[in-house]
Amino acid sequence: MKKGYGLWREGYVKNTMVKANVPTSNGEVVFVVKARVGASMKSVSYSVFVHLNQRTAEVEYNICNCKAVQGGCCKHVAALLYTVLDVVNLKLSAVHAELKCTQLPQKWNVPPGNSKTLEKAVKFEHLLFEKADVNKTNKQHSVRGVRENYCSTPPYAQQLEIKRQ
Repeated sequence: MKKGYGLWREGYVKNTMVKANVPTSNGEVVFVVKARVGASMKSVSYSVFVHLNQRTAEVEYNICNCKAVQGGCCKHVAALLYTVLDVVNLKLSAVHAELKCTQLPQKWNVPPGNSKTLEKAVKFEHLLFEKADVNKTNKQHSVRGVRENYCSTPPYAQQLEIKRQ
């Protein structure tokens, strides 16, 4: 169950489909839930089917094409059941569709979530500069100060003088 929870949590359950009101040979009506569940460290994915009784919500039947399912249940079936439980707990009317990368907003130009950007603009004169002179015992910066009247480019007259040289 723990390994199945890990697969579900990490998003290895894909292409989930549900079909309701499927009659069985014993007269019961079941939900047929089907998905592809990937293995966490492999590029292999497994076909998983689960039949859930619509009246009692018990698992009537499950199958997976992995080797472990011969013992009754495997982590792939557990991952699919966590997906069903998630849909029930969130009271969703359908299993969320897997979006293709072209259907999502671009991500290559998005700053990281923990970026230390300022909330509003600050004048250069008000920035605090620190000299990195770290003492190994207390690890504090030793020199602090504010640069006043600092200009990153030399005045125009100095630029002309530099070009002539």
